[in-house]
Amino acid sequence: MLFDTPPPAVSAAATPSARSGDATAPNDLFEPVNRANYRVNAVLERAVLRPVISTYEAVIPRPVRASIHNFIDNWNEPVVFVNDGLQLNARNAGSAALRFSINTTLGALGFFDVASHLGVDKHDNAFAMTLGRYGVASGPYLYLPLVGPSSVRDATGAVVDFLTNPITQVRRIKSESVEVAQEIATTVDSPVESVLAAVDIRTENDPALRDIEATATDPYATLRAAYLQRTAAQIAGDQITLEQSPDIPDTSAPVAPAATPTPAATPAATQAPGPGRAVDPKA
Repeated sequence: MLFDTPPPAVSAAATPSARSGDATAPNDLFEPVNRANYRVNAVLERAVLRPVISTYEAVIPRPVRASIHNFIDNWNEPVVFVNDGLQLNARNAGSAALRFSINTTLGALGFFDVASHLGVDKHDNAFAMTLGRYGVASGPYLYLPLVGPSSVRDATGAVVDFLTNPITQVRRIKSESVEVAQEIATTVDSPVESVLAAVDIRTENDPALRDIEATATDPYATLRAAYLQRTAAQIAGDQITLEQSPDIPDTSAPVAPAATPTPAATPAATQAPGPGRAVDPKA
């Protein structure tokens, strides 16, 4: 459950597998290992992550949390720009470059999302989406410890995105040009920032994930179906969030029998006379 992508809509085709936990679901070649990782993450979430999230929300004011979120998003814009370019989407690449320029300067390194207020909207992109749009298959589904839903293609793309993030490059340059003591400080700082980013993203998605955990017959299968369909939708060019998704019916519940149509009433043999109408005694 410690994943960084909100689960989206699940189509009707995937609903039976998602809700009943169909073990023959495609793309989950390593399901026994994946489910074991899911159970480990569930324990860590209850014991560690949710207390951290509760403390984070209680101690850090909402405006500060929003600024942290904006900062993390802003420094991912170069990754979005690179992948827009690889996909030959000049319009989106220009939008990503403009957002990064505006928010880094006028937005105080990205702590304030000035670009959105100016009408330059945010969009997502990643190297895994680039691979998918060039026809690379996702490969087997993976549920990674401390990460969550992924796939062979998406995990590979995440490594490339990490290496193209400007903050990663700043760390590399510093580690090559400073004293050993500063290298150690940089190494210590790296996981701190990564943990802060993970807590920020997980805090944003926590209500949706709690809802799935509480209502799904098989939360693991529901998350799997949601993740795979979200990835497919993004590659097709759609932007899906959980808030936009429809309710998912629970196919494990018994289906009520269809109502039997009521037969039409038989008309009376003799029509009652209307007002002022005489009755024929011979009738």
